[in-house]
Amino acid sequence: MGGYGALLEAEEDPTTFTAVAAARPAIFQSYDEMRAGPGDAFDSAEDFAAHDVITGAGTLATTPVRVDCGIADPFYDNAPAFAASP
Repeated sequence: MGGYGALLEAEEDPTTFTAVAAARPAIFQSYDEMRAGPGDAFDSAEDFAAHDVITGAGTLATTPVRVDCGIADPFYDNAPAFAASP
């Protein structure tokens, strides 16, 4: 699960991690966006909502986080959305 998996795991168990880094994480801003792209990253809208790293980013408020993503990456617009989330 790469960068997305690292972010998700750190959100789900923040006391286990002192920091988290993700390179090119496959972050979607909505279930509809995922359906329009690969279409199979989540089983349902409920599955997406339960594992939405943008919504869960607040759990990392006290954890150092680094996300790297190049401007040519298809997830480029979503990385700043993650970084800007509360």
